Amino acid sequence: MSEENAATPDDEAQTSDEKAAGSGTAPRILTMADHHGLIDAAEPRATRPGVKRIMVADGARVIVFRFAAGQILAEHKAAFPILVQSIDGHIAFTADGRTVDLHPGDIAHLSARLLHEVRAVTDATLLLTMLDPAATAGEE
Repeated sequence: MSEENAATPDDEAQTSDEKAAGSGTAPRILTMADHHGLIDAAEPRATRPGVKRIMVADGARVIVFRFAAGQILAEHKAAFPILVQSIDGHIAFTADGRTVDLHPGDIAHLSARLLHEVRAVTDATLLLTMLDPAATAGEE
């Protein structure tokens, strides 16, 4: 490689967003609420958890569920693979005949169409990420 085409340390330190910005393509930057913002995003209802979609990005739909202690999402399945993360509280998560306890920071991955059930042991917040290849940033 000739000297005039050689990469410099500055080039290597440049992020992909900075490179996109320099190329005339606007960078895509998503900002997320802090932990407390997620907890307050949805309020549980009398008979079922509160639900709020908080983001649709390329390949993902992100939804917050806020449960009161004892509330259950009966056995169901998702059309896409999902990631489920406990944000707050204690969740009993059952899938494939096995129940695991999810506490803040715990995360589980499920394949598409796997039956599962969610039960709130305490008041709890759950972050669901549906890995939907058709999801597009900015979609409402």
